[in-house]
Amino acid sequence: MNENEEVVEKKKLNVFKIIFACFVLLLIVSIIGFTIFSVFHKVDYVILEPGDAISVNESINIDFDNLDDPNGDIKFLTVLVSAQRPSLFEYLKAKYLDENTTIYPWREVNGTLSSDESQRLSALMMKQSQNAAAVVALETVGCPVPRNGTGATVIEVSENSPAAKIGLKPGDTITKVNDVQVNLDSEAVEEIQRNSIGSEVEITYENTGGKQYVKTTKLIENKEIKGKAFLGVSLVTRDFDLDFPIDIEFEAGEVTGPSAGLAFTLAAIDLLSSGDQVAGKTVAATGEIDLLGNIYTVGGIQQKTVAAKNAGAEVMFVPQGEARQAEKVKGDMKIIEVSNIKQALTELNKLGGDKVSRVRECAN
Repeated sequence: MNENEEVVEKKKLNVFKIIFACFVLLLIVSIIGFTIFSVFHKVDYVILEPGDAISVNESINIDFDNLDDPNGDIKFLTVLVSAQRPSLFEYLKAKYLDENTTIYPWREVNGTLSSDESQRLSALMMKQSQNAAAVVALETVGCPVPRNGTGATVIEVSENSPAAKIGLKPGDTITKVNDVQVNLDSEAVEEIQRNSIGSEVEITYENTGGKQYVKTTKLIENKEIKGKAFLGVSLVTRDFDLDFPIDIEFEAGEVTGPSAGLAFTLAAIDLLSSGDQVAGKTVAATGEIDLLGNIYTVGGIQQKTVAAKNAGAEVMFVPQGEARQAEKVKGDMKIIEVSNIKQALTELNKLGGDKVSRVRECAN
């Protein structure tokens, strides 16, 4: 190779080195840029991660002298939910690296609500769940709880539902179903479900300004409760008032939402009733409960099951239809589906728990 050829080869090599260096620099800049972008760019998703399994006995106060000492432990389960829209980095990490996370579109979970509005709604639903748990527990042990209200206020409307078609909106209050006056949210649900799927019902409701409307719509089948008619609303009682013969308070801290209702109810019954209703076992439970003792499906079953398993629970109660999700990650834990409080107590009795006894005096 002569001198000119060597010079040409060196120039080619230098050009190659410069191009390669530029490529590496561009790659580094791109990676840094994407990292910065992914950290600060927010995406319209909600991320669910396993939370904690919290002993209800540590968060319940009952103003009653004759409480029974619990031998077992009932735990309510939490899910870590991204209250704010997550960053792209958090989304990618959850999607590809965390096997026990679930991701939902933001609108599917929160609708058109802002983060603050969603949190306030969850706090309201937790309070309603605590009230329902106290009522069901007291009435299970023979202590009636008078309740009053002035209608069933809509807090959420399902898209393309019969309720949406007649213009029901959050804040509206249902006062009649057909010709039946409803004062409580549970009464509204009960009256709606008295009707057959496909039948027409007349809904009387008031908007937030007090204007009254009477509209007719055709009910569809509830996808979560087969065979039940569905209007497509979530409800709370307006001006709800309960006259408790025994005061029961739950201290759930910053935990919100309705899903601890079943666990709260079982723990209160175990304390009020003589004997050991949980057979000395560590029992985890999740499920929304209403004033009639019915148990409804909740979200985050996979994450709650992981939390229960990590806490050493031997048994986990889940709402009817949600065992399949729990079975995937349950380990050695026994999963039991229940649809109401009576069924849950029956299942505990099968596990060796004592039957519920009635309280002789419903006040101190």
